[in-house]
Amino acid sequence: MTDEIVNANNAFAFDLYKNLATNNPGNLVVSPFSIDTAITMAYAGAHGQTASQMAKVLHFFTGNENVHAEFATLLKKVNNTNIAGCQLEMANSLWAQKGYSFLNPYQELLRDDYGASLNEIDLTGWPNEFNPAIAAAARKRINDWAAERTRNKIMEILPPRLPAENTRLILVNGVWFKGTWTTQFDKSKTTDSPILHKLRPKGLRSHNASDGPFSVRRQRNASSIGITLRF
Repeated sequence: MTDEIVNANNAFAFDLYKNLATNNPGNLVVSPFSIDTAITMAYAGAHGQTASQMAKVLHFFTGNENVHAEFATLLKKVNNTNIAGCQLEMANSLWAQKGYSFLNPYQELLRDDYGASLNEIDLTGWPNEFNPAIAAAARKRINDWAAERTRNKIMEILPPRLPAENTRLILVNGVWFKGTWTTQFDKSKTTDSPILHKLRPKGLRSHNASDGPFSVRRQRNASSIGITLRF
């Protein structure tokens, strides 16, 4: 695995967070790696201008024929990071419209490099008219799969508007993580105190981290700092 995939993932994560934070004020919890994985699976089936545009968004170098093999190595490494007190599981799946043709090489690549199983189901009633009842049944099946793979933490990965009339393929990525801090938070040291009071005048919950040391990184010309809290 080269640094290209890791650097591309990081660059995509910053782009994604910047966009989401701009349009969604308030707390934001997101897994850029999950979104990156799903888009990269779609990228595997793209060609021409579409592939070029997707590669630009994903920060892939044009002409790298080993992208998916390297991504597979990264996925394997991520899924093998489980240690005592820390569990991380990722699951990918494809839900294809029954009777709609998808190229075998694409299906094989997703299965071999991303561990994504292809499930043929009726998403919309195609080729007949769109059937809301069929779409609802497909949505329930996919949501049930996501709930099972995320220990019931994600109960509705597909919103009511999906599958839509023109939906032929749904790519799903689920991630489940559970871990304990290397240095536990002491409730007796957690109090209400002003944090970033110029931005948020109300008191926020603050932890007196006297059991460090903790790694703190400050970026020049930035209005934020990063604090490493290890699992």
